[in-house]
Amino acid sequence: DEQPNVIFYGAPGTGKTYTLKNMINLVCKGDTSLYEWVQFHPSYTYEDFIEGIKPTGITKNGSVKLELVNGIFKNLCKKAKKYKDNKYYFIADEINRANLSAVFGETLSLIEADYRDDTNSKNRNNLIDTQYSQIERAIVNGGSNKADIYYDTDYPGKFGIPKNIYFIGIMNDVDKSIDAFDLALRRRFKWIRKDCD
Repeated sequence: DEQPNVIFYGAPGTGKTYTLKNMINLVCKGDTSLYEWVQFHPSYTYEDFIEGIKPTGITKNGSVKLELVNGIFKNLCKKAKKYKDNKYYFIADEINRANLSAVFGETLSLIEADYRDDTNSKNRNNLIDTQYSQIERAIVNGGSNKADIYYDTDYPGKFGIPKNIYFIGIMNDVDKSIDAFDLALRRRFKWIRKDCD
């Protein structure tokens, strides 16, 4: 609980993924709704992770319909905020293969334990605007009911990371050096090395 962000790293074949799959299954007692397992890659973006404007269908006149939709991490944060008594886990396999500064964007500071959103407190100072906050607020002001995109319907356009989310990354240090993590990102994680027996 003191450090909710962990990176398992080491050479391929040292059991990082295997061990974590067994651990998460044990901790969550087989309940797959308590975690999200994602494999990062060079094309993984902020829009996949937090939120973005994406095609959601075709209109009657044949044009592409674009809407603001949540990314997988934001949806998990919404669930964790709603069910405060549960612990939720976001697992990013091959975490070092994505451009992490772009994926996290302005939410990087929120991942730190001290900057998590305490949903039980009246003080909600750890909520921030995202790059799509103005669009979310415009949806509210336009009278459209799109409450499903909001992290918190009382604070449209604001985003936070609840205290009951645990972020776990897995990486092969052979594929790309740990130096790919800038210091701002590196210091926000506890690093656990997995070696060969």
